[in-house]
Amino acid sequence: MISVDHMWLLEWKRGTGGNPLVRGIRSRLSRPKSMPLNTVVNGRDGSSRIVLSEPSGSRAEVSLYGGQVVSWKNERREQLLYMSTKAQMKPPKAIRGGLPICFPQFGNFGALERHGFARNRFWSFDNDPSPLPPANQQSTVDLVLKSTEDDLKIWPHSFELRVRISISPGKLTIIPRVRNTDPKAFSFMFALRLPSSSSSSSSSSLPTETKFSENQTEPSSKQFKLEWKRGKGGNPLVRGIRSRLLRPKSMPLNTVVNARDGSSRVVLSEPSGSYAEVSLYGGQVVSWKNERREQLLYMSTKAQMKPPKAIRGGLPICFPQFGNFGALERHGFARNRFWSFDNDPSPLPPANQQSTVDLVLKSTEDDLKIWPHSFELRVRISISPGKLTIIPRAQMKPPKAIRGGLPICFPQFGNFGALERHGFARNRFWSFDNDPSPLPPANQQSTVDLVLKSTEDDLKIWPHSFELRVRISISPGKLTIIPRVRNTDPKAFSFMFALRNYLYVSDISEVRVEGLETLDYLDNLMRRERFTEQADAITFDGEIDRVYLNTPTKIAIIDHERKRTIELRKEGMPNAVVWNPWDKKAKSIADMGDEDYTTMLCVDSGAIETPILLKPCEEWRGRQELSIVSSSYCSGQLDPRKVSLYGGQVVSWKNERREQLLYMSTKAQMKPPKAIRGGLPICFPQFGNFGALERHGFARNRFWSFDNDPSPLPPANQQSTVDLVLKSTEDDLKIWPHSFELRVRISISPGKLTIIPRVRNTDPKAFSFMFALRNYLYVSDISEVRVEGLETLDYLDNLMRRERFTEQADAITFDGEIDRVYLNTPTKIAIIDHERKRTIELRKEGMPNAVVWNPWDKKAKSTADMGDEDYTTMLCVDSGAIETPILLKPCEEWRGRQELSIVSSSYCSGQLDPRKVLYGDH
Repeated sequence: MISVDHMWLLEWKRGTGGNPLVRGIRSRLSRPKSMPLNTVVNGRDGSSRIVLSEPSGSRAEVSLYGGQVVSWKNERREQLLYMSTKAQMKPPKAIRGGLPICFPQFGNFGALERHGFARNRFWSFDNDPSPLPPANQQSTVDLVLKSTEDDLKIWPHSFELRVRISISPGKLTIIPRVRNTDPKAFSFMFALRLPSSSSSSSSSSLPTETKFSENQTEPSSKQFKLEWKRGKGGNPLVRGIRSRLLRPKSMPLNTVVNARDGSSRVVLSEPSGSYAEVSLYGGQVVSWKNERREQLLYMSTKAQMKPPKAIRGGLPICFPQFGNFGALERHGFARNRFWSFDNDPSPLPPANQQSTVDLVLKSTEDDLKIWPHSFELRVRISISPGKLTIIPRAQMKPPKAIRGGLPICFPQFGNFGALERHGFARNRFWSFDNDPSPLPPANQQSTVDLVLKSTEDDLKIWPHSFELRVRISISPGKLTIIPRVRNTDPKAFSFMFALRNYLYVSDISEVRVEGLETLDYLDNLMRRERFTEQADAITFDGEIDRVYLNTPTKIAIIDHERKRTIELRKEGMPNAVVWNPWDKKAKSIADMGDEDYTTMLCVDSGAIETPILLKPCEEWRGRQELSIVSSSYCSGQLDPRKVSLYGGQVVSWKNERREQLLYMSTKAQMKPPKAIRGGLPICFPQFGNFGALERHGFARNRFWSFDNDPSPLPPANQQSTVDLVLKSTEDDLKIWPHSFELRVRISISPGKLTIIPRVRNTDPKAFSFMFALRNYLYVSDISEVRVEGLETLDYLDNLMRRERFTEQADAITFDGEIDRVYLNTPTKIAIIDHERKRTIELRKEGMPNAVVWNPWDKKAKSTADMGDEDYTTMLCVDSGAIETPILLKPCEEWRGRQELSIVSSSYCSGQLDPRKVLYGDH
C-alpha cells in the first residue's frame, strides 16, 4: 500500500539491450506538485548525495560527507564549481572542490587540523530546521553536525552546526547556524571555501546569510557572490568572491580575491570599467587598468608577492625611508610588510562611483628593532573613472617590500637614514582606515583608505608613535594618492616620505621626462654629489638614480611610442626621484626580470632632502595625482615651459612645432657663481655697469623660491603659470643695503610668453633701482634679422662710453657688434626673422628703455661661456628701466609687464607697412 503522505519513487532509464537500469531512490514528503524535488542518490564513488533541482533546470549536489555542495550546474548543465579529478569522497581526506565548510578553524589559524574538522565528518539530515521563510521555486535541504566524544577530545566545546542549502533559478543560497550547547562560552572561525578551476581560491567568514548568485541580483542583506565567466572550451571559471554590505545599487564593489601566486588582493572597480588591484603585502597598488583594460602600471615579470622581497612594480609605499636616504633597507620596510584592513579609517567623505579600500600598517617588535619608532601608517586607495587616489597617513612584518606598483616609503627614503631602505611602511600590513580624512568627494571615483599605526616592534627600531594614512583613488584616466602622517608621540620627530611610482612604458629609450631641467639633483650613483641638470629633457641610455631638489608641482613623462603622456602632479613633496637600473643592475636584482628595465621607469614624489618635522598631534598631508593624456605634449597644443629656480629665469621656450625660440649657450652654467648665459635673465637692482654692483645685479645669481602668496592677477584661458619670489638676505644687505621683495609671474599660453615683475620696498627707507628683462632670442641668421619700432629714437651707445645718438636707420640691421640702450621707447617692438618667416613681437609696460645687443665674432670668442659662432643665431632685445632708476618709498610696489608673442609670417613678406602696424597709422 502506498502512503499518500510519504512515498518513494524509483528512477530508471533504458540501458544496453533495452534493459532498465536503477539510478537511485528519491524521497519526498507530501508537497504541492509545483514544489521542486530533492533526490537522494549514491554517487559512482559510493558516497551519498542530495540532488537539489528547480524548474529552470539548474541543479546542485550536496554530499553528506562534509555537508558540502560538490556540484552546481546551470540550466545549460554547465559546471559552476571546480571539483578535482582526484577528489576523495570518503574519510580521512577532505573533498577537494565544491564548497567545503571550514569549522571551527580556518587554514592554519589555530592548533586544529587545517580548516577544522567539519569538512571531514558525516553530516545528518536536520529534523529541526530553522523556521526560515519559504522561497518560490526553491529546493532546500537542511543538514546538521553535532559534536561527538571524538570531537570533544580535540576541541572541548559542545556545539550544533546547522546548514540550509537552497537552489532556485540562477541562485545557490547557504545559511549556516552555529549554536553553543556548552556550559561555557567559546570562539570559533567559520568559512566557506571556494576552490576555482584556475587553481586559485577565496574564502570568507560568513556570520549571516550567504548566497552564491549567477544572475547578480541585488542583495537584501550582507551576502557573498560568486562571479564566473566562460573559459576555454566553454567551461566556466570561478573568478572570486565579492562581499558587500547594504548600499545603493550604483555603489561600485570591492572584491577580495586570492591571486594565482597565493597573495591576497583587493580589486577596486568602478562603472566605466577601470579597476585597480591592491596587495595586502606592502599595502600597495599592483595593477591599474583603464576602461579598455590597458595596463597603466609596470609590474616586473619576476615580481615576488610575498616576503622577503618587495614587489617590483605598481605603486609601492616607501616608509619610513626612501631609497638609500638613511640606514634602513632601501625604500623602508612598509612595502615589505603585510598590511591589514583598517577598522578605524579616517572619516573621509564618500565619493560617487568610487570604490575604496582602507589599509593600515602598525609598527611591530621586529620593526622597532631596525627603526625604533612606534607608528601607524594608514593608506586609503580609491578608484573612480579615470582616477586612482592614494591617501597615506603616518604602522607590520616581512623584511622585503613589493617590487612594483606604488610603494609607500616611510619614515625613510632609500638609505638616507639608519633604518632599512625606504623605511618600513612598505613592509608592514596595513589596515582599512575606519577614520578617513574628510576629503571632498570626486565624481566617478573609486577610493580606498588605508592606515598604518606604529606598533611595539616599530618603536624598537624607530621610537616615534605615529599614524600613517593613505587614500588611493581611481577615476577616468587618473590615479590619486593622498598620504597623511600624524604624530601620536609625546615628542616631535622628523621623517622622510616618498611614493615610488613604478611606471610601465613602451620602450625606455623612447621616453623623456620634462619639468626637471635646470634643477639641482643629488646623484646616488656618485655618492650623492650635487649637480645641475643641463639637458633640455631627461632621456635614458644608461642607469640613472637621482633625487631632484625644489621640483615643480607638475612633471611630464612622455612616452613617444605609445603617444601618451603621464602627468605627475604633487603637493607637499618637493623632491622628485628618477630611477632606472638599466641592464647590469636589473640582472643583479633577484625580483626583477633581466629585460624589465626596458619597460619601466620610476619617477617618484617625495620629501627626502629635508625631512618633515612634526610636533606632537600635528599632521602632514601630501598629494599625488597620476593622469594620462592620450597624446604626448609634443603632438598637442601645450608648450612645456622651462623655468630655473637659479636666477628665477626662463631658460627655454618652444612653439607647438618644438622649435626653440630662446637662445641658450652650449657652454651655459646652471649653478653658482656664474649667471646663466641664455634664456630670459632678470637684471636687478642694476643693469650692466650702470652702478657699483656686479654686472647686471645679483638677482640672476640667486636661488629663487616658489611664491606661496602670489598677486591676485586675473586668470587667463589656456595659460600655464608659475610664481617665483626673491627676498633680500643678510648677504644681499651687505652689498646693497635695502630690504626688498622681488616677485615674478611667468605665464605661457598658445604663442605667447608673459612675464610680470613686481618689486616691493620692505625697507624703512626709500631706495632706487634699475630693472631689465634680458631677452636672448634665437634667430636663424643675424644678418637676415631686422628690428623695427626704434627708428628716430635717441640711444646711449655702450661701445662709445654711453654717448648719446639718434637712430637714423629705417630699421636696425646687423653687420657688426651692437650694444645700445634706447630711450623713451614705444610699448611695442618687432623683431623680424626673414629666413624663418616669422616675427617676434615684444610688448612692454613700466619699462621705458629697450636694449639691443649682439657681441659679433670677436667678443663672442672672448666670452668664456659662449660658443664662437653663437652670435650668428642670437639677438638680445631687452625691456628695462635703466636710464632713470625707479624710486620706491617704504611699502610701495612697482609693477612691470612684458609679452613676447609669435607671428607666423614676417611683417615684410606682405603689402603692409610694418610701421603702420606698430604705431597704428592710417
